[in-house]
Amino acid sequence: MYQLRGQIKNNQFTGGKIWYSAPRSAESRDSYHGSGLPFYGKEMAFFNSLNKGTSNASSDGTFSINLPQVPGSYYDDCGTLIPPRIYIRYKLPDDSYAYNTFNIKNAFIENRSVRKSRFFHPSSKWIMSQENKLITMGNT
Repeated sequence: MYQLRGQIKNNQFTGGKIWYSAPRSAESRDSYHGSGLPFYGKEMAFFNSLNKGTSNASSDGTFSINLPQVPGSYYDDCGTLIPPRIYIRYKLPDDSYAYNTFNIKNAFIENRSVRKSRFFHPSSKWIMSQENKLITMGNT
């Protein structure tokens, strides 16, 4: 379980219900090379995520959320790595909604990206085949 405490700093917000959503946790695989990698896209990161729900914020905007999983990272449509974060939505007195994003710094898994792998072929920008991985390992 991962607990997040924060504060919404919006002069119009007077407390109340907040809705939150965060990516699911990075997957653990049988090998190091497949474990902890960021998700391919936002859709994949949020698919069947347990990290969503509601909570209440006090009148000064402070809140506490218990996430069942540590949020993972993912790539956006342009290939930029999005670090672990939580998205929050809350209602304002005029019945409109406002949104905040909180980055979770201590949840990021260092050196776990497709582009930092020695098995990522920079000229083609595609993952190398298993055969090419074995050939590369034999030449080092």
